Amino acid sequence: MTSIPNPWVHLPATPDFVLPEDAPQVYEHNARRGEDYQLQLHVLPESFLGPVDAPVVLLSLNPGYVASDVDDYAPEKRAEMIRGSLTHQLGRDEAFYFLTDKFAGTGGHYWWNKKLAPLIRQVGIENVRRRVQVLEYSSYKSHRYWDLPDALPSQRYTFQLARDALARGALIVVMRSYERWHGAVPELDNGNVHRLKNRQNVTIGPGNCPTGFDGIIQRLA
Repeated sequence: MTSIPNPWVHLPATPDFVLPEDAPQVYEHNARRGEDYQLQLHVLPESFLGPVDAPVVLLSLNPGYVASDVDDYAPEKRAEMIRGSLTHQLGRDEAFYFLTDKFAGTGGHYWWNKKLAPLIRQVGIENVRRRVQVLEYSSYKSHRYWDLPDALPSQRYTFQLARDALARGALIVVMRSYERWHGAVPELDNGNVHRLKNRQNVTIGPGNCPTGFDGIIQRLA
């Protein structure tokens, strides 16, 4: 596991949910951008999902934001699980919390069940939940994505988790923004890395991930 300290242990207990080291860049970004592109600091960030030693790792761009997130993730048990994921405190059966019954009815539960449906049909939701990790390039939610001029300090930890995945031989699927991920983690050139054919519809299926799907199933079964 990475030797870089996990910055998310210092996430404030109340809004604004922004790390102190990220705050100057985040506030400057929000001051310059319209509402669609502003980072939503009244809801908890989502930096990663799933166990930290997963054999399959999905690289995504950022967690989207819709107004219903406020109510979806407000219940104390759900908020505790999101924080537990950020600090790697959840067990293997809960770390991919959007695939648990505790998040049933939320946008995240619906979205991830839909995008991972081909895997779930093949190996079952328990194997997917226990053996897939998601890393978000940017952790803070927004309606639409806009690059910051420079990487946030907290992103260095996520990038190191990607390097750790490469080092342990994980199968990696870049769901979105290969260029951004490659710029941050050039070691992707040398790993078991696959890209989706349709990066607007990021379903992990045999048609959309033809070079990696069979390997994913082998690692999850």
